[in-house]
Amino acid sequence: FEDYGNRNFEFSVFGGVLESVTSLSLGTSWKWTDNLIAEATFAQALGNFSENILWSARLQHHTFPEWKLSPYLTIGAGQIRTRPRSNLVQSGDEVRKSDMYEVGAGLRYYFARNIVVKLEYRNIIALTDRDDQERLEEIKLGFAVFF
Repeated sequence: FEDYGNRNFEFSVFGGVLESVTSLSLGTSWKWTDNLIAEATFAQALGNFSENILWSARLQHHTFPEWKLSPYLTIGAGQIRTRPRSNLVQSGDEVRKSDMYEVGAGLRYYFARNIVVKLEYRNIIALTDRDDQERLEEIKLGFAVFF
């Protein structure tokens, strides 16, 4: 557990649900201070009607980093790219790119040696070129390895 407190980098893998569509995510994190972690994430969600690719840069605040089960809050920004599946949707093959902002909360549990289990919720706002913005929710479960 002492190594967990002294870690510098993490690599994460998640599986989850983004607006009722299965999503897979990869992330890498850098421990800036005991309470702040900078993270870059990449996610892909493949639905029946579209393919979504999201990337974001985030900042995590860990309120109790010394606990084995530790809650955290996140805030971040990035981009979402949506490609309609033209064989099902009559909207053509245009790819829509939208900037996005996100807030979230999570729990991390120090599991063993160099492994952390993470549960996370994200609320995403995509700034579209239409009249109203898109609100997306994602919940995901995964693990991280650190060194």
